Amino acid sequence: MATDPVCGMQVDERSASHKSEHQGKTHYFCSANCKTQFDQNTQRYASGQQQQQRGPQQQPPQQERGQQQQRGEGQRKTGT
Repeated sequence: MATDPVCGMQVDERSASHKSEHQGKTHYFCSANCKTQFDQNTQRYASGQQQQQRGPQQQPPQQERGQQQQRGEGQRKTGT
C-alpha cells in the first residue's frame, strides 16, 4: 500500500487509477482531485511537507474517537 501524498489515504498501487511520476518516483492517489492538486504543486506534496503539517491536526479515525470518548479523552472540559 502507498500513501496518497495529498490526503494521506492508503492506496493500493496495483489497482490505483491515478498516479504521477516525479523525479523518478511514482506517487499514487485516491482520486483525480488529489492527483490534480499534486500535479499543480508537486514540490509541496512530493517533499512530504504537506503530510507533516497535516499530521497532528488530523482527526483520529471514527473508531478511535469512539474509544477516546469511552475513556473520557478528547472531551472538552468546561470551566467549573
